[in-house]
Amino acid sequence: MVEKKGYSYLVKAVNNLVNRDQLDIKLEIAGDGPLLGRLKEEIKTDNITLLGSINNKETLNLIQSASILVAPSISTKSGLKEGLPTVILESMMLETPVVATNHSGIPEVVINNETGLLVGEKNVEELEIAIKKVLDD
Repeated sequence: MVEKKGYSYLVKAVNNLVNRDQLDIKLEIAGDGPLLGRLKEEIKTDNITLLGSINNKETLNLIQSASILVAPSISTKSGLKEGLPTVILESMMLETPVVATNHSGIPEVVINNETGLLVGEKNVEELEIAIKKVLDD
């Protein structure tokens, strides 16, 4: 749970989809870190679960059972970036649809509307639209 993962934007998007749009979706976020407490405070629905740290086998099982993987990576205020999150490659290997941000190395493997959907960094509305598009298709 660090800033460059962009989880706050995903939580906002899912809060909106559940509370405003009345979509019956469930979000599970795996991981731990310094922003965990802040993320807990941002959750405004029972449809979002923070799983804490899980091992690689549990991660793969979670991805395989998911309808979609969302990787909302961002550039931080201090300029930190992710390269290419391994979880995206794992998701593609398991044929789980991917929604990710147009960030760093992600567009090298997630080709918009071909191998997944790309949205702008920190863009909650685009995340909402992309999530709904994948779930509807």
